[in-house]
Amino acid sequence: MKFTTSWKKIMLLLAATMALAVGVAACGSSDDDSGDSGSGSAGGTQDATLVLDFIPGAVHAGIYEAMQKGYYEDNGINLKIIEPTSTADTLKLIDAGK
Repeated sequence: MKFTTSWKKIMLLLAATMALAVGVAACGSSDDDSGDSGSGSAGGTQDATLVLDFIPGAVHAGIYEAMQKGYYEDNGINLKIIEPTSTADTLKLIDAGK
């Protein structure tokens, strides 16, 4: 199979998305903190936008599972997920700075 430049960009975007997901997960606080039961950030919640690399599928299950279980909220993240209608939309959204 010959990889085109746009396929390489999509794969790079997928890798970047996964790195972001790992980074978000690593920013969580431990249970033995100073007893705070509120959000993970000092001043409340932080807005974040995640543009999926392609139409939601099995590879995105962890993102949605974490959202359903409230992991983002527990760590002070107000996550907005943008689901593209095609793989080309993702690159257009990123290029537009969304």
